[in-house]
Amino acid sequence: MSPTKIDIARKILTDAELAQLSSVGEQERDRLVRIVFSIKEAIYKAIDPFVGRYVAFREVELLNKAGLPERATLVPRLLLREPHPPLAVSAWWITEADAPGYLFGGATASLTDRP
Repeated sequence: MSPTKIDIARKILTDAELAQLSSVGEQERDRLVRIVFSIKEAIYKAIDPFVGRYVAFREVELLNKAGLPERATLVPRLLLREPHPPLAVSAWWITEADAPGYLFGGATASLTDRP
């Protein structure tokens, strides 16, 4: 008996990200959801010292019209509901093309002068 598959997409993706994934096949969708989950977790850990509260998955947006390549560095869109200091945030990852079956990623955050 195989384990039951649980779709976490609606819990972690913004409406715009869900719309983006509506046009991809199931296997690619599952891969992208796993990547987004991992990168958003890294972003939350990076911004926590500055915002000092739980940040919901839907308060950060990663996907855009270009989707997610196998490796990239990006500046996520913060959709934080509460005021926060101006932050410079970036995230990076390397996926299966470099290490089959693995995802390596991280995020950094720092205060910035720009709002």
